[in-house]
Amino acid sequence: MLAATRIGCGAGFAGDRFAPASDLLDRGELDYLVLECLAERTIAAGALRRLADPRGGYDPLLERRLTPLHPTVATHGTRLVTNLGAANPAAAGEVAARPARRLGLELTIAVVTGDEVTAPMDPGRPAQGDGRPWPNKAVWSPPMPTWERTPSAPRWTPVPTW
Repeated sequence: MLAATRIGCGAGFAGDRFAPASDLLDRGELDYLVLECLAERTIAAGALRRLADPRGGYDPLLERRLTPLHPTVATHGTRLVTNLGAANPAAAGEVAARPARRLGLELTIAVVTGDEVTAPMDPGRPAQGDGRPWPNKAVWSPPMPTWERTPSAPRWTPVPTW
């Protein structure tokens, strides 16, 4: 028989309460704790923060949210999974490591990257989600926004169907 894997959700949106995550860590005997804090508006807000400051772009509550969780994560061996990195996961990884260092904890912090697709974008040339040009521009030709109006283009951007 396979061993059970216990997963808890300590946040379901960016402004969610902090206490449930701590409570789950303390009492849930969790293998994983998930802080799911990213949606369309929060990735757009993160992208705007990153445009204003290339070192920004992550959730502004990241350090405040993680600091009280780090000691319990270290004690229980729970793995924390979150998307608080928003538009700058690499910078978020650095910020997540600060409280661990300050508290003298040895935690492994991993950062997942790879869905940044704004560099190859050409706002004057419509394309499908995979980057291929639209087959018939006459069928559907959206007004193309400028880069300043399109600060984020996650890979999962929906495309129209007809």
